[in-house]
Amino acid sequence: MMETGSTLIESGINLLLTGMIVVFFFLLALIISIYLLRLLFSESSNNSIPAVSNLSVNGSVDKIHERIIHEVMEHRQT
Repeated sequence: MMETGSTLIESGINLLLTGMIVVFFFLLALIISIYLLRLLFSESSNNSIPAVSNLSVNGSVDKIHERIIHEVMEHRQT
């Protein structure tokens, strides 16, 4: 009777350790794959974005907006 309980505890511990090792390697593979995907997509997104500063883009957009507002206001006055 005592040997059966001891074997049951040993097999339970082995099952627990096996499960913990599987979960550890799964999480490790998940973290590494997310890191590699982030590196891959950050390189591809950097290549597709033109190297224009935000200030020059915002400045040109502001001038376009000002011109449109000016034209609309002129049109309303006539």
